[in-house]
Amino acid sequence: YTITYTTSGVCPASSTFDISIVNGFDATFVYANPFCQSGTATPTGAGVGQGTFSSTGGVVFLDAVNGVVDLAASSAGTQVITNDIPAQGGCAAATYSDNLIIEQAASVYAGADAFVCGSNYTVSDATIGGSASSVTWTTSGDGTFTDPNVLNATYNLGVNDLISGTVTLIVTTDDPAGTCPDTSDNMTITLSTLPFALAGEDDTICGGSTYTLSGSV
Repeated sequence: YTITYTTSGVCPASSTFDISIVNGFDATFVYANPFCQSGTATPTGAGVGQGTFSSTGGVVFLDAVNGVVDLAASSAGTQVITNDIPAQGGCAAATYSDNLIIEQAASVYAGADAFVCGSNYTVSDATIGGSASSVTWTTSGDGTFTDPNVLNATYNLGVNDLISGTVTLIVTTDDPAGTCPDTSDNMTITLSTLPFALAGEDDTICGGSTYTLSGSV
């Protein structure tokens, strides 16, 4: 705006100056809740890129100016996020807070790879965690599970498993409620060949004579 001041009287005078009026800071933002506990979350809104984002704890920011959150490194739950813009250029400081909802991801571990000498194998170190509550085992081979829904399941090797020498067991969690999907892991069984020894056929010889053994392994 241009402001003009004019005096009155027989010798009037005037002077002008310009004044600019700018909007105050807007710190508002929003996250597209909820999020699974993986990847990143970036807010939208007028306040993004204008100040500094922070939380009450449990949230890891990859970019505090733009509010980008590392979801995998952050704690699950409802997190309070605040955007602070400091006073500058004659405008007062602005602050705004909103929630970031992080849902816990499902996790599963099938156990370590194993060497097997026999016809079956029982998993001993499988684990589930996060929002997972149950599992289902499947196989790349032709064997069967005694119970595919037991965490440390027993696998009965199939004929083709024995022929190929290896088989992969896959464990998959249930699909938990919310945004997080199911997840899976696998382990490999390697079959060790059973030891074999053959002494040879029974035979009869005369006393005092020699005999050549024909055993094999």
